[in-house]
Amino acid sequence: MYFNTNISIIIRTRNSGKYLKRNLESISCQNCKVSEIIIIDSGSQDNTFNIANEFNCKIIKYPIEDINFNYSKALNIGIEQAKTDYIFIISSHVWLPNNNTIKWMLDKLNEDSNLKAVSLSRSNKEIHLNADIRIPFGKNITKTNFSGEGMYNYCSLIRKSDWETYKFREDIPTCEDQEWIWHWMKTQNASSFIFKFPLAGYDNPNYNLAKDVQEFYTLGKYVYPRYSRFIFIWELFIKALKFLRQKRVGKAKHYFKLATTLLKYKFFPPKSIQSSDYLKSKN
Repeated sequence: MYFNTNISIIIRTRNSGKYLKRNLESISCQNCKVSEIIIIDSGSQDNTFNIANEFNCKIIKYPIEDINFNYSKALNIGIEQAKTDYIFIISSHVWLPNNNTIKWMLDKLNEDSNLKAVSLSRSNKEIHLNADIRIPFGKNITKTNFSGEGMYNYCSLIRKSDWETYKFREDIPTCEDQEWIWHWMKTQNASSFIFKFPLAGYDNPNYNLAKDVQEFYTLGKYVYPRYSRFIFIWELFIKALKFLRQKRVGKAKHYFKLATTLLKYKFFPPKSIQSSDYLKSKN
């Protein structure tokens, strides 16, 4: 068995009881053992705390005086409390079906000090997650091939020393992971690595149109300008038409609404993207 007691797990939760136990069980089954599990909770009222206590997690409550939950602030609060050199950030609705996953990530991160993050590709299909894999493959991302995705905060491993040098920006509401890795790429020619084989099970209960709009708007404004250009918005309209021809009406509506909202924001930027008031109608 491969042991390492120099890794802290950081999990953000809010009424995550439905998914958290599967998440923590998969972490406890890893061949690369971790030192601590830190949960940053933003007002859970279900059984999240009971499950967290069952696995001896350290629980930090997100400041209730903050009107709008801020992902970056939650991460920064949790990482600040971590006592180890490595930080493994994982969403509460994610689980690790392969027991060697954290070991693979740690080995990859230690190959090169210029590598700032190692992330996992995801799937919600069991058939893709249970394949027998011995040597996973992946892709290096640098500023030359960065296209808005360089790491994923639903499942990433970073060094605490890098975070101490540049923390997650708290003035943006989302895409804090992409902004963080892009900072390293553009300032130090650093790189990231993403395992392409799906090693993370993913079942996000909070996915909706508002989340898509917020992420693309934030990426276009703060990280990757292409997402704010007309050509990208036009591509979304084309996607909507393709889904309509395939009679996939739900998908077509999603991309049409996404494109029209982003187009509107080109001319009438929202007053705030820190909360859902930038998009009144959700689906």
